[in-house]
Order: sequence, then structure tokens, then C-alpha cells
Amino acid sequence: MAERWEKLRQQLKETVLIARLQQLAGGRPVRVGDALVSELLWDGKGQIFQGMDATEFEAWTNKIHIADYLDAALHGDALLAQGVLYAQALAASLLQVGTPTRIVLSRDPDSDEVTVRFFVRRLDSPWGAEDPNDYLLEEVIQWDIDPERGSRVP
Repeated sequence: MAERWEKLRQQLKETVLIARLQQLAGGRPVRVGDALVSELLWDGKGQIFQGMDATEFEAWTNKIHIADYLDAALHGDALLAQGVLYAQALAASLLQVGTPTRIVLSRDPDSDEVTVRFFVRRLDSPWGAEDPNDYLLEEVIQWDIDPERGSRVP
């Protein structure tokens, strides 16, 4: 496992976040009801669906498939590196909002699909597993952003 992480660490050092993902990460968050969504991902028309809470709406609206933003097909660690760099840039942007948020990067090892989403952390409305080890079928990295403590990977 240590060898796997060292390989990914080297890939991250050699990778530059593509412009489309950098722009998306720096997009302005806007409020839709009680939800916080990326202005660049929200179509401006949708509202929180009946039966859906604000956290679920955020996780659904703020989810991207990294491959959808790439000009060339990337696979394996190269694709994962773009996801990690996007999540790190997003964390820096969300830290400025002043709201406790969580970013979840997931990678399906069977399909090689990498997704990243974010949502506000609410005590009364948790979303997803608190412990990344609880995700059984995918690899997960979480970033928790707390305006008082900064950004951290739990």
C-alpha cells in the first residue's frame, strides 16, 4: 500500500490541474434556499426537490465526473491526480466561504471513474459515511473544511 501512495504522490507532483477544472473550482458558491451550490454547476432554474433536504441537493448538484472536464482521455493515476488537484483547489475556494463543508472524492476501481462533490456539513442532516473506510466498493478521500480550523483530510 505504501508503494501505491508513493506512486500517486509522485503523479501529483508532476501534474498540473487543467484550466477547466481550475475555473470550476474557483466558481462562486450561491445559495438556493438553504443549499450552497456552485454557480457554475447550477442551471439557475432548479430548486430543492420535494422530499430532498439541502445537504442531499448540494451533494447531487455539486457532483462532477472528472473525465467530463478533460480534453483528452486520462486513466488510472493520471485521472485520479486531476480529481485530487481539483478537490484541493475547491477546498481552498470553499475555505473563503466561511461555512463548514465536506468534499468527497470517490474512485470506482472497476470503472476507473473519479467523481468529486461537496456539501455543507450539518449536524441535523448528515450525508454519506463519516468514516471513509465505510465505503466498501470505492476508494474515497474526504476533505473537511472548517472556517475556524482550515481544511484537512480526516
